[in-house]
Amino acid sequence: RVKDGPFAKPGIHRPKTKKTRQANWVDGSGKALPLSFTENDQQILLLTETIESNLVQLNHYSLRSLEDFIAKRARGLPNRTRKDLGATYWAERNFNLVAEPSIQRFAPAREQVFSDLMDLPGIKDAYSESVQLHVKKIEALLSDQDEALLYSRLALLATSAVPKPEESIRLLKLIHASDAE
Repeated sequence: RVKDGPFAKPGIHRPKTKKTRQANWVDGSGKALPLSFTENDQQILLLTETIESNLVQLNHYSLRSLEDFIAKRARGLPNRTRKDLGATYWAERNFNLVAEPSIQRFAPAREQVFSDLMDLPGIKDAYSESVQLHVKKIEALLSDQDEALLYSRLALLATSAVPKPEESIRLLKLIHASDAE
């Protein structure tokens, strides 16, 4: 609600607050977030050991598959066109060690909606064509020797090790301290 609410415009990870208004930021359990978070439109992470989610949970995955990562590299990021999407980006985000199955409770409803959409005129063909174009794009990217080499090296890495919560917080503070400089 940009017109009468506290936000001036949408952002990639969070809306930008009007300078004349203060938003009421809460966590997934409705608990007020620290003023330092509320007042800093650039901050997208809370450096806490636990994440409260009794009311709502939003999972955001910057990586899916290695093939999708190669396509993402070619496309670039929407907010940081100059950021390198290489092995460092992959290693910092490839923590695929813990299954989070809670969304599965919606699988039957999702499958029904998907089926209903596929029944609409032209949608099934458009969907199939888009999947084929994506596969062809990845194949073309992997025909480049540098991309194929990166792909192969990342495939050998399997997954990154998840640091303990206190180490995660320490590392994030180090990273964000250097961002502020």
